[in-house]
Amino acid sequence: MPLTKYERTHVLSRRAVELASGAEPLVTVARSAALDPLAIALQELQQGRLKATRLVRTMPSGERTVHALHDVAAIHDSCCSDIRKWTSSTFP
Repeated sequence: MPLTKYERTHVLSRRAVELASGAEPLVTVARSAALDPLAIALQELQQGRLKATRLVRTMPSGERTVHALHDVAAIHDSCCSDIRKWTSSTFP
């Protein structure tokens, strides 16, 4: 089951806030991207570095399930292409 666009947004925004608050990046950061926590969070997601992240899904029956991010789906470049387009147009 792939990540929904809402789950991707939640994971990226939460990690971007952590990075903006002084958390160490989990990837090697280029000097040009060092000031953009969202770009760093996207790079971490694409490289599969956010393994400790948990997702809570509410099923139609009302049951809540907890999944590790790396168990939900194989994260690859195509799952984040819409977010990369948005960040590149918003943050030059």
